[in-house]
Formats: sequence, structure tokens, C-alpha cells
Amino acid sequence: MGFGFLFLGYLIEYILELNAYGALLYLPGYGLLYLGLMNLQLYCHSFRYAKWVTLPLVLLAAYRTLEGVGTLFSFSVPVVTETLSTVAHYANMVLVLLFHILLALAIKDLAVRTGVKKIAASALRNMVLVVLYYCVMIPVTVVGTLDSILYGSLLILRLLWAILNCITIYSCYMRICPADEAQREQAVKPSRFGFVNKFREEFQKREDRAIAADRAYHAENARRRLEKKNGTKQGTHGQSKADRREELRAAREASKNRKE
Repeated sequence: MGFGFLFLGYLIEYILELNAYGALLYLPGYGLLYLGLMNLQLYCHSFRYAKWVTLPLVLLAAYRTLEGVGTLFSFSVPVVTETLSTVAHYANMVLVLLFHILLALAIKDLAVRTGVKKIAASALRNMVLVVLYYCVMIPVTVVGTLDSILYGSLLILRLLWAILNCITIYSCYMRICPADEAQREQAVKPSRFGFVNKFREEFQKREDRAIAADRAYHAENARRRLEKKNGTKQGTHGQSKADRREELRAAREASKNRKE
């Protein structure tokens, strides 16, 4: 469905990259994020907005990789300049904030449609934490006054929302799945343990709700587009058609009266 790629990409980009060699993980992380979002938009259109934001983030990731590799191995890269690095740093913060807002809203949308309200609440909670982090981080970075206490607090908050987002995405991977994918898998032999069978049954119900909600969502969108299209046509040509129908009716009645 896409949550697997999304989880791996997010884990690489926002947790595993927090090390000395993290610059080598920027591009793989965003590549997996883009692949996951590209698949997820087939089930929920809201994911396409987060997908488009990953494109400039990939470009920034390429530049940040060159910058990080140059710093890591102590050699200069011609395209890396102090001015470009400053612009890339601020642009990356703004785009990462936007990405998380759009991702949280998309997860919330899909979770509500599939009846998993806990995941929807978790997505919104994570979004608030990310917004809080960047509302403090961006001004502090611009001013350039970041003491040890504030730095430690922001680092803890950064780790907190990254871990919570990983948990939320993994919960989506485990609990939200289209039913047609499950139907293509080989039938599972019933377990001797009742609680295992009960868990499988509940998981299957959630899968069925996911595909049913997805089909209903797209059907409703198609119906609205058709009604809007028909409404526009009626507003443009409705009067003339009504006049023609009235003229035909009057002609038939006149012809009938003449025969009588």
C-alpha cells in the first residue's frame, strides 16, 4: 500500500541520519518517502500534496549530501558556498515543516475514513509537536542565540516527534490495508489459539473497511464532479432546451386538436 516504504524512509531520514555519517542517508531517505507517498496517493488523494513537497526536499538533500560529505572528508565542493548553504538550511526547515503538516493531515484523512480514530488523533498530536518545534527553532536560528538548555530541550522535542511519527506510520502499516491486497494472499490456516484467530478476524475487518471506504470516497468524488458538470451545462443551455420542449409539446397538442 505504501506505508512500508514510508516508514523506512521516515526512519532513515529523521532518526538514523542523526549521526556523523547522516549526510549519506539524505537521498535514500527521501527516495523511499517519495515512493511510499506515490503509492499511498492511489488510495487517498491527500497524500499527493506531501509527495509534491518531497521533490524540492530531494534537491535540497542532494545539496546537503555534497555539503556533508565535503565536511566529513575535509575537502571542498565547488558548488557548495556559504550563501547557498544558508539558503538551503532555512528552505529545508520550512519545507520539512510543511511536509509534516501535509503528511499528518493525509494520515488523519485516511484514518478517519477507515475508522481508526486513534491513528487520526496521533497524527494531529504529532503535527502539533512538529509545529511547536519549528516555531521555536526557526526564529532562534535566525537570531543565532541558542544556549545549551534551549538546545537540549529542542533536541529532546525533535527526537520525540520523530519517534512518535515513526510509531504512527508503523501503526498505519499494521492496521490500515486495502482488502483486495489481503485477498490476493494465500489463505491462512486457522490457529489453534482463539485469540490469534480473533486478532486475524479484526485485522481483516479493518482491511475490508479500508477498501470499502476508498471506493466510496472515489465514487462520491466522481458523483460530485458529474453533478457540477451537469449543473454548469444546465445553467448555460437549460433555458433553450426547456423552450424547445415546450414548443414540441404545444405542436403535438395543436396537431391533435386539428385531427379532432
